[in-house]
Amino acid sequence: MSHSTIECPRCGNAVPDGETVCPVCQEDLSALLRLQSEHLRLYNEALALAREGHLEEAQARLLAALGWNEAFAPAYALLAKIRARLGRWEEAKASAQRAAGLAPDDEAMAHLPALIQEAEREAVAAQTLREQESHKALISALSRDATRHRAELAVAFGAGLGLAALVGLGLRIFFGKAREGG
Repeated sequence: MSHSTIECPRCGNAVPDGETVCPVCQEDLSALLRLQSEHLRLYNEALALAREGHLEEAQARLLAALGWNEAFAPAYALLAKIRARLGRWEEAKASAQRAAGLAPDDEAMAHLPALIQEAEREAVAAQTLREQESHKALISALSRDATRHRAELAVAFGAGLGLAALVGLGLRIFFGKAREGG
């Protein structure tokens, strides 16, 4: 893995890319190099978690990666996609904008804000359609119930159970319960 050139904290010498020992003072720099690449380790963990569907955990790893390197555009891009999948549209758009701002020459990063915006529009449209279908199903069910009740009333009145008998039955039930309770 390629690392950026670092300065030896002991002697100040520039250490060549990929070296773990300072060529001047022989200081072991492997721990420092690990710290400088901690954001990459956390990003890779987040990527694996996201692929497995553990989006909240992946988001937490990405935020930790950004704590190590706040200018790491791929972490913002992945964070935007995860937040979009979670339906956190404002956060997703902000992360996509940050990724695009950090990597203006990267075409995929530049298109990410528009892709997130389009995904939000599609999600809102799908939700509206689901709500409309649910509303239609409810109206249909209520209509069937009303039709069934009208038919039952017609049968009841047709069988000689007039309005007076129905009222009398209701009063008997009401006063019968009143006597039982009191």
